[in-house]
Amino acid sequence: MARNTLHSTEAAASIAITCPRDEGIAEVSALFAKIVLSLPYYNEAARYSEVSKYSPCRLEQMIVADVDSVQVATVNARIVGFCFSNIDDGLIWLSWFGVRPEYRRHGIGSALLSALDERAKRAGAHKIWCDCRPNNVASCVTLAGSGYREICALVNHWYGQDFLLWERSVA
Repeated sequence: MARNTLHSTEAAASIAITCPRDEGIAEVSALFAKIVLSLPYYNEAARYSEVSKYSPCRLEQMIVADVDSVQVATVNARIVGFCFSNIDDGLIWLSWFGVRPEYRRHGIGSALLSALDERAKRAGAHKIWCDCRPNNVASCVTLAGSGYREICALVNHWYGQDFLLWERSVA
C-alpha cells in the first residue's frame, strides 16, 4: 500500500471529527477490525474478542445510546481513524482509538483525543481513563503527548496480558 504523502500541516488542516453516518458505520467497524487484527500487542483471544465487540450493529447501538460514543476522523471525506468511548460513572472510558497506518504521524490520533476531551467536557466528566499494552509505544507516546498520565500497571490482567492504565483530568 502506498504511503500517504500528506504533510502534517496539510493533514491537520483537513481533519474532521464527526459521528459516522449510517453508511459509514460498516466502514468504521471494518477499519477497527483490520487495525486490531493486525496489532502485535494482543494475543489471539484478545484480538478476536475485541473485534466481536464493535460490529456494525453494536456501533449503531452505541450511537443510539450516546451519539458521542463513536467518533471518526476523516481526511478529504475518507474515514481514516476512530475513537470509541462511553460514560462510565461520571468519567469517560476511552475504549479504543486508531488510525489507518498510511495516515499515522499526521496528528489524527491527537485530533481524536482532543475531540474526546471536548466530549468529556460536554458530558460533565472530570476525567478520561483508558488502558494500553506496555509495548504499544505509539499509543503511549500519543497519550502522553495529549496530557494523559500513566497511573499504574496491571500485570496478567485482561486476556492474561499486562496493561498500563492512563488518565487525563478534564479542565
